[in-house]
Amino acid sequence: MENNRNKLIIIVVVAALFVGCSTRQSQKSSREKLIQSVIEAPGISIHQAAWKGNIETVGQHLAAGTDVNARNNWGSTALHYTARAGRKETAVLLIDGGADLNASDNEGVTPLHFAALNGHGDVAKLLIVKGADVNARDADGVTPLHRATRAGRRETAEQLITGGAVVNVKSSAGLTPLDMADEQTAELLRRHGGKTSEKLGALSVDASNGDVNAVKRHLAAGTDVNAKDELERTPLYRAAYNGHREIIELLITKGADLDVKDGNGWTPLHGAAYKGYERIVALLIARGADLNAKDADGDTPLDWAKNKPETAELLRKLGGKTGSVLK
Repeated sequence: MENNRNKLIIIVVVAALFVGCSTRQSQKSSREKLIQSVIEAPGISIHQAAWKGNIETVGQHLAAGTDVNARNNWGSTALHYTARAGRKETAVLLIDGGADLNASDNEGVTPLHFAALNGHGDVAKLLIVKGADVNARDADGVTPLHRATRAGRRETAEQLITGGAVVNVKSSAGLTPLDMADEQTAELLRRHGGKTSEKLGALSVDASNGDVNAVKRHLAAGTDVNAKDELERTPLYRAAYNGHREIIELLITKGADLDVKDGNGWTPLHGAAYKGYERIVALLIARGADLNAKDADGDTPLDWAKNKPETAELLRKLGGKTGSVLK
């Protein structure tokens, strides 16, 4: 009996020693792993490494699980920094690691904006090929092409245009890339149909006057079909308001926005309804115009056709409602 008791005590002691040893080994293993991870951790952030073009350190970050799209206080990602510095190889590594090509910082700026501004054509081309939005706008409505031309980056501007950049896009201030361009870049833009904001206004004037041939020349030169004039009205609005059906057909064929609004919230259909142009109203609706678009006061085309009985009746038959009914 005593022997059995002694054996049991020995077994318990051995088990306790084994558990204690295993726990200490486990604790030691975890401790060593923690120490090793600290030793092997990259000495600088992924943003700094991207800026410096330190591919090895960027790779270490990605291997360690660092978020490739992590943002700093300015909302910038590592790809913003590598694009700004023109580090193509680092950009490739980040993109392959899942970097967001169209990430925008706190000012709405994308990596492509930075590459364009600093004239890093190879990085800009890479971003475009990989799927970056070549016409992305920052908080001021400025595109990469605006930035490239303003900085005199002719070769980069050409790459952007080749990649699909809209040549006559306007910023929030109403400026086109040509308005901002230096002499050499201006020549490139003109060769691709570039216009100043002042010249773009001429399309609306010709559309308003019903000059079909002049409108065709504008469009052939690459003038933005949706360019707005000083009252924020497009050529289509002007043509609709003045009843020029042929020009309306031409503009729509070239991609005119049927529902773009002016400073008062009027669409081309509002204008045509107000003037009582039944055929124009029918044409715009047939092409997809919003029948019940509301202006800044909540009024629809039907509200503005109240003094044109036949036009109002047409709108009602097609499903038109007043703003008060739609509230």
